[in-house]
Amino acid sequence: MTKTLQEVGLVHLPNSTEYTLLAKRLLLWKKAEYALRRYQLFKLLSFSIITLSLTVISFNALAPQTISVFIFTSLCILLGISIACLIWVTPLTNLSLMQRNALSQKFYEEDFNIELSESKILLINRCNSQIYCQMER
Repeated sequence: MTKTLQEVGLVHLPNSTEYTLLAKRLLLWKKAEYALRRYQLFKLLSFSIITLSLTVISFNALAPQTISVFIFTSLCILLGISIACLIWVTPLTNLSLMQRNALSQKFYEEDFNIELSESKILLINRCNSQIYCQMER
């Protein structure tokens, strides 16, 4: 069951155990969010390298002797490494996404929303729209 802010007793007690629990959970959410972004960026980089390598290799297959053997071999090796990295990063991305979503669901069940401002991460109470906790990005 969800508890309102008055039932938990958090109206004017910023040092309560519930506040520290939510602050730690917000810190975990922040770490999961940034890990997810890193993995997504690495995945995007792998996709870009795969696309570029396949484009150059395909072009070389259609127009013979456009690039040297060394560059062709390097592109094939780079393609293989990128595919291996993509296979390695995809499960990590999914795990990080599930972890972030689980933490977000816990906040939602306790009537809190997470908002990202320019320089802060805000934990906002949905009942009265007050900022409950804030953290630097």
